[in-house]
Amino acid sequence: MQAILLLNSVSFLALAALCWVLSNRSFRNRNMHFAWAILSTSFFYLASAVLNAIWAFNLASPSPLESIMAGSAFVMPVAALLSFALYRITSDRKILVFFSIFALCLFGFGMKPENFLFIIIFVSFLLLLLIGVNAAISKSAIAHASIFIAAYGATGAAFTFLSTRMNLSPIWFIPNLGMAMAYYLMIGQCCRLNESEDKKPHSESVFATCTRYLIFVITLLAFLFLSTIAIHEIGHGAAGALLGCETESVIFNSQLPQNPFTQVNCANASSYLVVDISGVMLPLVFGLFLLFLGRGFIRSIGLEIISIGIFLSYGDLSMLNVPLSYIILAYIFAGFFMAIAILRIGKSYLGRGEKREKQTKPESKPKAGQKI
Repeated sequence: MQAILLLNSVSFLALAALCWVLSNRSFRNRNMHFAWAILSTSFFYLASAVLNAIWAFNLASPSPLESIMAGSAFVMPVAALLSFALYRITSDRKILVFFSIFALCLFGFGMKPENFLFIIIFVSFLLLLLIGVNAAISKSAIAHASIFIAAYGATGAAFTFLSTRMNLSPIWFIPNLGMAMAYYLMIGQCCRLNESEDKKPHSESVFATCTRYLIFVITLLAFLFLSTIAIHEIGHGAAGALLGCETESVIFNSQLPQNPFTQVNCANASSYLVVDISGVMLPLVFGLFLLFLGRGFIRSIGLEIISIGIFLSYGDLSMLNVPLSYIILAYIFAGFFMAIAILRIGKSYLGRGEKREKQTKPESKPKAGQKI
């Protein structure tokens, strides 16, 4: 019997039990959408608990990919369900933006799941980390629980990376502790999850505010970087499919300068030209779509995607024989756009904090004899 796998099984079973309790209380409070999402999540935890128990008692032996999939509790649907559940209780539209980019990212990485499924798992954990940090910064109804959701996403992403690089033992019960604390806190706050009463603002040090904002920006950039890679490779793969080319796979671990890249075999040189241009243009088009049709935070996301898309296009621009001086010029503009987007995100958070303080600040009572 393998003790680590047994601990994993027990931790997943505990998560399933906490989800059942949380969903039951949510049903009683008529918070139906949140309750159904949490209840659906519990079945994935239960499946992971059963699989880890089977492997712990040596009834079957898992492959490395199966170990990561079950160890992460099939984190792709779990991340989607938790995103929906947290959106229902916070009404934060940024979660919808993150989830939309995440869904597009899954489509791009899903062309050859057997080669880089671990990247999908990594991005799923990164989505939970991003949502958790965003909820903590926004000081929503689940601000305390969101800290543990962010911890779960961070440790899960780290273990996914280390499991593929260093053959790390599947110690998934450690990330599960963070998620268990998040569910436990949400159970205690269940009766207040659907209330929107104003809370008294509490003072916070400048260091704590800057630290939370820095973590959020770093997580957001990492999430958008991987998502823009997916959008970039979708452009190559979709153009190749429309032109009748053979799209083999997306290569992530390569010594070539255009890493990552999509292996596309076309019959003529003109098709290669269209394939290269499509990979460069799709992130730009998607970013411009968000920039012109969105507002506030969504525009900042569009600027970030445009900037990262330019940074990822060095190999394609070189193959298109674009002079190096123009590539450097494009990089300078991309860095400028990225700095503007980061400043806009910071301004939106600071402005919202000041607005909240003004709304919750009690009005001063008039003095005796003073006219109202």
